[in-house]
Amino acid sequence: ALEDEKYESVANAYSFLGQIALDKNQEKRARYCFKKQFNYAKICDAPFTATRAINNEAILAFMSSNYDESLVLFQKVLNQRKSQGFHFYTCEAYMNIANYHLQTGDSIKGSLYIDSCITLGEKHNLLLNQIEALELILEYKESVELRNKLAFLISKRNEQFNQNLHKRKSLLFDDKKSENRNNYLIISLILFTGIMTWL
Repeated sequence: ALEDEKYESVANAYSFLGQIALDKNQEKRARYCFKKQFNYAKICDAPFTATRAINNEAILAFMSSNYDESLVLFQKVLNQRKSQGFHFYTCEAYMNIANYHLQTGDSIKGSLYIDSCITLGEKHNLLLNQIEALELILEYKESVELRNKLAFLISKRNEQFNQNLHKRKSLLFDDKKSENRNNYLIISLILFTGIMTWL
């Protein structure tokens, strides 16, 4: 990617490398990768990738117990996601701040951000965001009503997944049928041309 000057791909690669480093508790390496991610995202003017880099920095700050810095960065990510206009990522930003507050013991603020995530998810039919938000709530508070709602949304998501899978398979089958029809047409034309030439 570097050789081909595909800097957005480079930024994404650094993001993945940083996540791997985080999983291995290699904080210094993760920080290096996220800085590189941010720099390359700026070069190629990829605002989504740059925002993801800031989000990664916020996670790192939280893991290092720099809670004030972490919250400032998470808020910055939320503001950027709102202006970027992709609701899926805005929901994720709400959830990150909710998780921050829940983990630092402020369940009231945590609930407010979770509610914002769920409301936005419901408004735009973002099932995955709603499911993740409900799972997060259930980590901190047991509720039969929420469990039932979660089960319903998971069932709905699975139903949509199966419908999409069926559609893809039928489209593939239609393509093959169309391909076969084209092959028969070509063979018929060749035979017709050959017979006409012979005659």
